[in-house]
Amino acid sequence: MNKNFNQPAFPCLPIQDKFNQLVVPVPGMSKFEHFVIEIYKVHLQNAGQMNILPLTICNMAIADATLLLEQLENSTKPTENENSKLSIIQ
Repeated sequence: MNKNFNQPAFPCLPIQDKFNQLVVPVPGMSKFEHFVIEIYKVHLQNAGQMNILPLTICNMAIADATLLLEQLENSTKPTENENSKLSIIQ
């Protein structure tokens, strides 16, 4: 399985300012980091009054983000039937 979680979460596009200088922003978080933070916030809210260590919540968020991204990757892959249909069309 291709675990390409290090792609930027928000791809950056080069822009040109009014002095005709090309500005290329540096991408910040990866997709994986973005999903971990979002899932961590949900787990933190759901933990509420329970005595769960933040590190435990973080580990749960990492595991959930990994599972979510793997499932998204698998659901977007074309199946064998779709591949055969595509080859007939071409």
